[in-house]
Amino acid sequence: MKRMVIIAAVPVGCVLVVGLLLYLAARFVITEHPLPRWLSDAYALRTALFNYRHEYGRWPIPPQWEGSSHFTSNKVGNAWERVFIAKGGDNALVFDLLRHDNVDDTNANPRGILFFDESSIQTVLNGKCMTYKDARGGGGHLPFPLAYITRKGTTRCYNVTINLDQDFAEVECETSDQ
Repeated sequence: MKRMVIIAAVPVGCVLVVGLLLYLAARFVITEHPLPRWLSDAYALRTALFNYRHEYGRWPIPPQWEGSSHFTSNKVGNAWERVFIAKGGDNALVFDLLRHDNVDDTNANPRGILFFDESSIQTVLNGKCMTYKDARGGGGHLPFPLAYITRKGTTRCYNVTINLDQDFAEVECETSDQ
């Protein structure tokens, strides 16, 4: 009888030990290595671009940039694709079109939809990184570039790429010093 109890307890004990090790490893990964803030914000901004496209049937490309140097063509196979690129601080005008209160001058967001949370997304004002909402202060209308701080403390701006032929957008981070 003792032998049978020992034989039954060994697999149960092994399963408990393995389960505990898996739990501790998962907990370590989640608490010590979370998704970097800049990367999760880039995903949120990309989602905002897609939501704008879905809501209004067009991408948020500033009207004054139509036909400018922000447009380029990429050769893919035997075809050329029209691509819009806003690098660095140029992203300010793209994301300005997504603001919920941008309904008067450009009619870019006539329904006043909140496409991204201005209280958590970072921007740069006078060389300082702060939330977009704080930079706007009392409701000013200046477009600010959306930015992030790298692990090394460097401030960088997001790059926006919109492929008009493939109907796809990407918000990218400079990864040189992450």
